[in-house]
Amino acid sequence: MMLPTCVSLLVLWSSLLFTNTTLPDFKESFGIATVSNLSCGDARIGPSNGSFNSSLWSIGISERSLLSCAVDIEMGRVRSRLYTDVDVSPTAVSLLRSSDDQCSNAVFTKDACVFGMTLDNARLDPPDPMLEALISLLKETIEKNSGVYFCDVLVPHFEDELKNQTVNLPEPLLPFVHGATPLNGSTIFRGLLNILNNLPDILSIRLKAIEPSNTTIQLHLNFSHGFEFSKTNMTWNTSGFGLLPEMFQSTLDALFDGPVVWNEAGPFSGAEDLGIKILTPRPFNMSVDISMYNLTCGTDGFYCSLPCTNGIELLNLRLYGLNEWDRLVVNYIGPFVTQRINELFSSMIIPFCNTTDNRFQIPIKESPDIISVPPTGVIVPSVLVGFALVFGSTFLSIRKHRKSPVYLLDGSIIPLWRVLLEDTLLILMIVVNALAFIWSNCTTAARIVAGDEVTLLSFSLMETSTNLYKAGLRPFAVLVFVFSGLYPYLKLFTIMTCTLVLQKPESMILKVIDYFGKLSFLDSYAMVVMSSGLQMEGIADVKIIAGFYVFLAATVLCVFTGNYATTFWRRNTSLRMRSNSIPRSMKEVPDEALLLVPLTVNERHIVEMPNTPRSNFPSLFWRVLNALFVAACILPPWITPCLSYRVRGAATLIQPNDRNMTLYELSSASTSLLLTCVFTIGIAPLFYAAFYPRLALLASWGAADAFLLACVAGIFQLERFVEFVIGTNMRSLYTAEARLLWPMIPLLIASVWQWILAAEHVFGLSEFIRNYRAKPLEALAS
Repeated sequence: MMLPTCVSLLVLWSSLLFTNTTLPDFKESFGIATVSNLSCGDARIGPSNGSFNSSLWSIGISERSLLSCAVDIEMGRVRSRLYTDVDVSPTAVSLLRSSDDQCSNAVFTKDACVFGMTLDNARLDPPDPMLEALISLLKETIEKNSGVYFCDVLVPHFEDELKNQTVNLPEPLLPFVHGATPLNGSTIFRGLLNILNNLPDILSIRLKAIEPSNTTIQLHLNFSHGFEFSKTNMTWNTSGFGLLPEMFQSTLDALFDGPVVWNEAGPFSGAEDLGIKILTPRPFNMSVDISMYNLTCGTDGFYCSLPCTNGIELLNLRLYGLNEWDRLVVNYIGPFVTQRINELFSSMIIPFCNTTDNRFQIPIKESPDIISVPPTGVIVPSVLVGFALVFGSTFLSIRKHRKSPVYLLDGSIIPLWRVLLEDTLLILMIVVNALAFIWSNCTTAARIVAGDEVTLLSFSLMETSTNLYKAGLRPFAVLVFVFSGLYPYLKLFTIMTCTLVLQKPESMILKVIDYFGKLSFLDSYAMVVMSSGLQMEGIADVKIIAGFYVFLAATVLCVFTGNYATTFWRRNTSLRMRSNSIPRSMKEVPDEALLLVPLTVNERHIVEMPNTPRSNFPSLFWRVLNALFVAACILPPWITPCLSYRVRGAATLIQPNDRNMTLYELSSASTSLLLTCVFTIGIAPLFYAAFYPRLALLASWGAADAFLLACVAGIFQLERFVEFVIGTNMRSLYTAEARLLWPMIPLLIASVWQWILAAEHVFGLSEFIRNYRAKPLEALAS
């Protein structure tokens, strides 16, 4: 009867290949001769299966196996190495197992054993006539008695080993070399430790990494719920594809910037139709040491190298809590597996070694520079030009006031102090705004950091546009560069020209360019959408730094400067009147002085209707209905996930489920970004609709369309952008994609509705349509 707390293991394969397998501790005495140091350069094992559970351990090989092996022979003072081909007949071994209820104190007894072999092509190196004669005489005896020796000597010896409670002590860690870099002095390994300790449970396995010495990372795996794994039809071959086929090879190819060609002499194992099923119901722990010998890093602790030979080694694979399996893993399986992995790594890095100093450079992408302050050659001339503009505008304001003064609504000339106050305030906002844009464009706005140490990517306006362009996202890169790079300066220049120079604050071009100023938020929203696709909390995080806040503040100030120029500058003066007559009292000033443009005929009719409950009710009804409609459209993205990120490749082990994010979660990377999004994608569109057309200036703040544009770009281009950041060959390790969820549809409707209202208010859209439809009727009537 199988106990539910015991380990259950099932292994099967159709073909298994071992190369360069050594057993240096093997030693047996046969009376007059002693054999030791067994190795097999090529071992091909036929279709097999093994079953290990609480009541029976068995292994069977249903077809012949061929081995090419060598062993040292010592007879007196004569020593030589014997090379021979071994043909093993179908084999079967089974051991009965009994234990207590906790699966401890196991006792094994042989149940069945079948074994046989023949020796072919035997030769000695160096040749020795005495040993050759002895081997020739003993060959028939060995073949005849191999089954007896295997079943009556080796199998009982294995039984004794299973009963043995002794566990080997850990191997000593690699020593620290004077002048080398300790692991905690390397940015790469500090980041690796942070990543390992921040990983979520993977397949119910909890990872923890510590640094027991300056040369070693000790990795602990806690299987608190046991472990269950089942996989069939796996293949391992000498091309490097194996149990982690495409992921393993492509990751190495990406790290080394090219295909990794395995060393032909490499110690690889091959298997076909490999199947493994493991069930361990009880909790247990595992640990392994990863030691670095003579690690050398640069002064920044980033670019590191290791010796090509034995520079990195896996040691002390240990198991805790699984009884006899602890001893098997620590004493036998662990040393065998770690040796094979170390040999595998050595054979892999040989082609990449520097033959000059025989060192291997650890592959890592170049860390981007973080720029906190613009170059002096940029900021100093910009400040000087700013001062020149301030003084020049003051002189121009005084000169224009004297030559062509502006009149107030009561017919008097505007005072000089107001002229200087308004013009100085406006030019200062323009200059400060331009300097802020220059500062933010030349500095880093945000960075994506792995393990809180290694910077994978930095964001600034120029870097974002350049990275998007290099990633193949050329239309979106151009769009970001135009609206976030060129458009703000064009807008500020237009404001200065139309107001301070031409004295035309009511010009149509100024109003249009002010309305489109909200698209400057596109760069900020694009950074949020793109970086969120790369972010994995605790592993890769987005760090927002000063450059982003400067750019966000500059964008907000730019929109406000446009509002000031189109609405408040020279308010209630002759520059705001459409006729040459100047009203003599404030009673003659229409409410439309608050608007970006004059009211249309229908809008003026609504505003000028008598103040009676009956006449105000339709206007109030439509305003409330408009506000409720827009609120119903913009509220869902804030409370319901509107954007979904999905990772693929090995990253699904860390983040198996889609990451669905609300607009609040997307914008909560910083308080300033959150407040900006709340106002531009919430308050501004709502109040614009509720008080239309009186708060027309809010149209330039409603940036839901900019956010939607950034999201659409994220859907179609995020995968290519991720590949650009981490490497094109890393698809099997990590890639990401995004998709819009249903709350984006009502947000799009609200954005389109705002455009319709703005077009109606600025261009008289409905009147234009009526006139256009009336023309054919007039032509027909005539």
